[in-house]
Amino acid sequence: MSWKREIQLIDLDKTQRLEATCQKCGHSRYPNIHELATKQGLAYEYLDEVERNLICINRGCDGRIRLALSHQGDTEGFVAGLA
Repeated sequence: MSWKREIQLIDLDKTQRLEATCQKCGHSRYPNIHELATKQGLAYEYLDEVERNLICINRGCDGRIRLALSHQGDTEGFVAGLA
């Protein structure tokens, strides 16, 4: 079972960003979560279902979309060692 099957669109915070990447042409975009939930009626859909409902917006492509959660925080290198 994938992590996308455990999270509904409504569970995501308003500040969370989803990255939608086309598997056919590689075009990436960041869809608005609020817009997906309200205008497209996908609020109670799991992320794998949202992924199946989205297609690429690139002209003439219509490829399948892969969703990923974007992390906006700072990353730090590994500091500790093995004990």
